[in-house]
Amino acid sequence: MPEDLTQGQMFIIEWQYRSIGDFKKALIELMCLADDRNLERIAKGYPVEARAYTCYKSQEDWWQSTQEQAMELGIIPKGAF
Repeated sequence: MPEDLTQGQMFIIEWQYRSIGDFKKALIELMCLADDRNLERIAKGYPVEARAYTCYKSQEDWWQSTQEQAMELGIIPKGAF
């Protein structure tokens, strides 16, 4: 049985599958443009989202395993990626 997804994993899934709200869309776009110093600043106000973004961009297989877990939970349809 798969574990529930974290709030951070859901943030990245919603971004990647384009179901994210306007504020969070602006937040992730800002993170994509930020250098490491400014990403640390963003993390002070949005630690969950910043940590998830950091995992997404730097941890090998993090995104793949997140998608697989989301499929097992029925959050995204099988074969969606």
